[in-house]
Amino acid sequence: MKKGQKYYTSLPYKMIVQKIEKSKYNEEEFVAFYKEYPKITGIGKSEVKAITELKKAFKEFIEQCLKNNVEIKEPILKEKKVKVMILMRQNTLKRIGEKVSNRSKFLDLAANYILDRGINLETD
Repeated sequence: MKKGQKYYTSLPYKMIVQKIEKSKYNEEEFVAFYKEYPKITGIGKSEVKAITELKKAFKEFIEQCLKNNVEIKEPILKEKKVKVMILMRQNTLKRIGEKVSNRSKFLDLAANYILDRGINLETD
């Protein structure tokens, strides 16, 4: 599937909107940007206007990246974690605990390592 402008602009990038305080040089304004692309901004007298301007600027940015074959960062999505109960030899669990402080992360990484490499652990 070819990823186009519509694909990238529909991804769930994390948007941040901040209020810019009023000074003697400007009235109160808002600035909006995506966490992944903090230099692409939208500015407006309201949050809605800042968001609208950001979306417009981001769309133009994506079009230029696609035109010039520049890599576009996609948002990193956190996967939902679920609690599971497993049976494991006590000695194995002890050895894991001696190596790392987070056993769940260790087991997750180990399982993904095995799965990504197609390692067959089936015993006959």
